[in-house]
Amino acid sequence: MLRKFKKRAAKLFVSLLLFLPLLNVASAGSDNLSYDVLSQQFIQAPADFLVPSSKKLYSFCLAKQILEKIESKKTELNSTIKITPEILSGVQSKKGILLGADKEISVKELLRALIFLQAPEANKIALHWLETLSGKKEEQPKAPEPDEKINGKSLLEDVGFIIRNLPKEVGQITDQTVEIQGKNFPSSIRISHSEKSDLLFILDNSSEVALGAAIVASRLRENNLRIVLCLVHDSDSNALLPEIAQALVNSVNHFETAKVFSEGKPVTVIPIVDGDQQNIALAPKQDVFITVSSDELKKQKTPKVEMIIERKELIKAPVTTNEPLARINIRLGDRVLKTVPLYAVADVAEKKSKLSDIYKTFKQIIE
Repeated sequence: MLRKFKKRAAKLFVSLLLFLPLLNVASAGSDNLSYDVLSQQFIQAPADFLVPSSKKLYSFCLAKQILEKIESKKTELNSTIKITPEILSGVQSKKGILLGADKEISVKELLRALIFLQAPEANKIALHWLETLSGKKEEQPKAPEPDEKINGKSLLEDVGFIIRNLPKEVGQITDQTVEIQGKNFPSSIRISHSEKSDLLFILDNSSEVALGAAIVASRLRENNLRIVLCLVHDSDSNALLPEIAQALVNSVNHFETAKVFSEGKPVTVIPIVDGDQQNIALAPKQDVFITVSSDELKKQKTPKVEMIIERKELIKAPVTTNEPLARINIRLGDRVLKTVPLYAVADVAEKKSKLSDIYKTFKQIIE
């Protein structure tokens, strides 16, 4: 999905002019949280950011759990889910997405209904299906109560996970229509296209919260994509749209994101003791991005990001690709921006000794 966005990245850049009529109208009861999807760093991050529970935004939490089930091979996109009258009991939806009892919906279609439509019947089906799939009571998801507060940081992390891992078969987050059970439905995500940016909004006036995303090109490096998420809570629902727009503009214009390491690309080589090879290369398991404020870069006379690798002095074979063998601290000045685990790019078996070969031969003879 991100590759498709990158093709358009050179054309994308947030335009302040688009939102000049909306800015500077934040109310006294507002608060906001910002998150960079690629670096997975919070930009604007109050210590405790709790917002009223939102059925619309809860759809993303459920979608994230389904994507994790797919990732762990517990289900597939084309698997089907049976819809029963009990599941949809008490659900009222204006969208008419799911056709009721004795129907089936694929996991792929359920993800579309959750992400693009935030349909209440999709929430009910997803909750019931995830409960059935998990089996264990302690692992079963629970819908938030109407007066319950939810963790804003966790919500943005869930949405970021979806954007990074959304299968192309499900769609792109900027799609304006989706197909479910042979019908096309308009996306509930409000999109503002311009020559230089894609801005996305989800407003939940009843819960006094808004979620926004900006897809733009980085000013630091050519062809680098930026995806910023913002969450706003305001007791004045009329202020949600202008506030989420201003939060996105501020986050994009005052922070920069750059890619520093590529998935699977070696960054260092370490010696291995008693291995069938003397050295092994280490690499991160995913692309690594960092986000830095523009003001912080300006304060540095010669902005320099340092990479400091930490590892054990002796690493003995056998070694697998699933075990972190070192970590790299990414620093700007005195501040650690991020710590990234490093893994072997290949397994290293234990070196066979002649004595062990003699022992095995002797054992076979006496047996």
